[in-house]
Amino acid sequence: MPTFSCPVSGCGFVTEDVSDAIAIVMLQIHAGAVHHPTTTTRPKAPRIERPHIDSGVEPVVWNNCLRRCELFRAGSEIDDNAAPLQFFECASERLGDMVLKADPAIVSRSLDVVIATVRRFAVVPVAISVMRAEQLQLQQTPDEQFRAFSARVQGKAETCSFSTAFT
Repeated sequence: MPTFSCPVSGCGFVTEDVSDAIAIVMLQIHAGAVHHPTTTTRPKAPRIERPHIDSGVEPVVWNNCLRRCELFRAGSEIDDNAAPLQFFECASERLGDMVLKADPAIVSRSLDVVIATVRRFAVVPVAISVMRAEQLQLQQTPDEQFRAFSARVQGKAETCSFSTAFT
């Protein structure tokens, strides 16, 4: 009778003196018990910190928070059902209290509704003309790297609703 061994390197499990059918069953049991995904020694990813947002922020800060929340959601493997609650938990206590007073059932709403409601209380409304004037007056400071200045200009331009059309 042939011998079979576990295909995992360094395992050492071998079947001897059994029929093919019994060897297959033994290897399946061995794989399920010893090489189960929960028992493998896979390095654990570092914990991702939850982003936080408070009330009274500029639109640029809000946009960055949304991006960080999406990264947190993807990295923490948060599903669509838990996403509204997890996004609400990104709000500071003060901001969360304001949102709960406005809508006590906020966590039962869709993610889009939760984002819109939190945004309403978090972002200070600023006229588009004011944001555009601020963006047009941005200057690079003497000790600021060009890439940092460029990122600052791009972030501000995003909130100003500037767009380009080209073919």
